[in-house]
Amino acid sequence: MSTRTRGRRRSLDAGLRTDRDLGIRTQRPEALENLEIDSDNLVHGNRYEPTPFGVLEDMLCGLGLDYPRYSFVDLGSGKGRVLVLAAQQPFLQVIGVEFSAELHEIALSNFASLRPELVRAKKVQSICGDAANYLFPATPLAVFLFNPFTAPVLSRVLHNLERAVVAGGQVCYLLYYMPVLASVIDREPWLRPHSAARDWAIYQAP
Repeated sequence: MSTRTRGRRRSLDAGLRTDRDLGIRTQRPEALENLEIDSDNLVHGNRYEPTPFGVLEDMLCGLGLDYPRYSFVDLGSGKGRVLVLAAQQPFLQVIGVEFSAELHEIALSNFASLRPELVRAKKVQSICGDAANYLFPATPLAVFLFNPFTAPVLSRVLHNLERAVVAGGQVCYLLYYMPVLASVIDREPWLRPHSAARDWAIYQAP
């Protein structure tokens, strides 16, 4: 990465830092083999683990986003912790994409449990579907990944994302937590490094 930053801890709501505080249940990991998933890409999926509190805050705080213009998309959104946290910022829309119907339903339940006064995003939705087939909205984008799938699906996602970004001429930030497949992204000439820390990397286009 050409730019390194350790990222400052900045809570989206400094008093709400746990599942209990937020009234949600996202903590327990889930192995995919224990879930019913109707997708040819099941073999390429990784188990659900919640993104630690503080990670999203660190990644967003250095971007200076004009939130009302941006769509936030979490691919492999699981039980919805990142959706709940992103919804506390005034994004144009917050979208989760999850191919497990069971995890998707848990995400819906968790968001329904969130106090309305905490929701600042204009729209929040969870989509039960395969990230490889997801068509990105034609707006500026902040796309979040927590190592949800292996290289074949990531490559398809990047292809779809490139088409959306090039067609719309919009700014896109790719926020990648635990970037074990960073080498796949580094081969994409339309994405360039923006910043990084020990456990995450952010890419930008154009």
